[in-house]
Amino acid sequence: KNSVIPSYITSIGYGAFYGCRGLTTVDLSQCTSLTSIGYSAFYGCSNLTSITLPSSLTSIEVFAFYMCSGLESITLPEGLTSIGNVAFSGCRGLKEVIIDSEYVYTNAKSNSACGGLITYAKTVKVLSSLVQENHAYINSANFSGVTTEGDYTVYKK
Repeated sequence: KNSVIPSYITSIGYGAFYGCRGLTTVDLSQCTSLTSIGYSAFYGCSNLTSITLPSSLTSIEVFAFYMCSGLESITLPEGLTSIGNVAFSGCRGLKEVIIDSEYVYTNAKSNSACGGLITYAKTVKVLSSLVQENHAYINSANFSGVTTEGDYTVYKK
């Protein structure tokens, strides 16, 4: 099922969609007062292929997308300042991660940020304004090709 979450939703709490294998896409972009995705909110939603996060999002809690093995792409918004441990563990289907958050980019190797998320992804796009010449993890051998696409620096495996 495709789910557009209405704008008046202000919270996605503990285990809100836990194990909902029928969920395929989620659009949270209209939830402009949503700041957090709760603990285990989408845990085990193995058929979830894409989720659109709101620009207001500041935190993704522990296990939020754990074992979402069908997740193919995700954009981490600019204001995101916290990603809980193993939030994206088991997201092995990721083709693309787009990083618009300085916090996430700077802390990409940390388990408390999104080290696992970047490990799974085949392509990582980072806003060019965030790219630092010697970013230890992203610029390592984990990615073989680096190109530019518009406002993004693109790392490909």
